[in-house]
Amino acid sequence: MKINSIELKNFRNYTYCSIEFDPFINIFIGKNAQGKTNLLEAIYILSMSKSFKTKVIDEMICFEKDFAKIHGQVENNQKILDLEMILSQFGKKAFINHNEIKKTSDYVGYLNVVLFVPEDLMLIKGSPKLRRKLIDMELSKISPIYMYDFNKYQRLLKERNQYLKLLNEKHLKADDYLEVLSEQMAQLQVQILKKRIEFVQTLNDIAAKMYDYIALHQESLFIQYKTHYKDMTYQGILEDYQKNYQKDIALKQTTHGI
Repeated sequence: MKINSIELKNFRNYTYCSIEFDPFINIFIGKNAQGKTNLLEAIYILSMSKSFKTKVIDEMICFEKDFAKIHGQVENNQKILDLEMILSQFGKKAFINHNEIKKTSDYVGYLNVVLFVPEDLMLIKGSPKLRRKLIDMELSKISPIYMYDFNKYQRLLKERNQYLKLLNEKHLKADDYLEVLSEQMAQLQVQILKKRIEFVQTLNDIAAKMYDYIALHQESLFIQYKTHYKDMTYQGILEDYQKNYQKDIALKQTTHGI
């Protein structure tokens, strides 16, 4: 999997730019504020359909322009594909071989990228939420099923939090609808946690060997996924929800999750 070329139009500081990449190593050198990071951002958007710098589309479009376009030719499983992202005031549109793709899950995965920026040091120093976000992002690239389950869980979580707020405002106790939402979320969590643990185990096997080599066999590295759930079965997760019903209602949000 590799990117052969990229073409930018009205993206950031590029009115127009076209680059043919070397098949091996490419190094970009230039003064500050010339667009080196913008070019990396464009490649990232072509891969993930979103920016790693901003959620505001207008920031990515040239001043006084109506849209920005990122087009790239990629090679995936010995097939040449045209990927394209169009950004405008109406939102984002993704295309594969000039066919519009409506679902992000159907677009992501044809060009996998690994981005490292200085802020990534917070993966070690910062909140566990950042590490979970990284795992979710990488799993979504390689597993459309994981992306589907994770997005569905997020929608249910939002709905559950809204309902908890309603119960609180009306001074009501947990009811059947809250139970149904909790059951549906628990079912998804079993699959999500299983995939996360498998991913971290695979990452651990690879990283341990690499670190052993870098450390000249003097130190070892071990990565482990930890969760507050003692029982990660469907019944165990559901019981955890049930135990916290009154607390969740009082706080108007789901206190335990993934």
